[in-house]
Amino acid sequence: MFDRFRTMYRWDPKAHQSIRHSFLCVLKDWLRGIMSNTRKSSKKKALNARERIPNDGYIFEIQCKYPPDRVPRRKWECMCMVCYMKKLERVYGNTNCDDMEV
Repeated sequence: MFDRFRTMYRWDPKAHQSIRHSFLCVLKDWLRGIMSNTRKSSKKKALNARERIPNDGYIFEIQCKYPPDRVPRRKWECMCMVCYMKKLERVYGNTNCDDMEV
């Protein structure tokens, strides 16, 4: 994605690393917001289907069954698995999820 951005603009080659770092920070921030909205949409669908999900959190095992609009089911299941593995890693330590194929 940065390569496409780089072809659209010209800057001093000395500033390349700094610009790339700033670009990635902005991208991560945008993705964090997009993913938050996506999880909320999935949670809303699950709640409408009368699933039991706490108000202050997410249950990925249940929400995997309810993909948000415009997200294919298979892709949503993969995204849920990655989020679930990251949650397990935070709670239990290293789960070797980097080596796991999703």
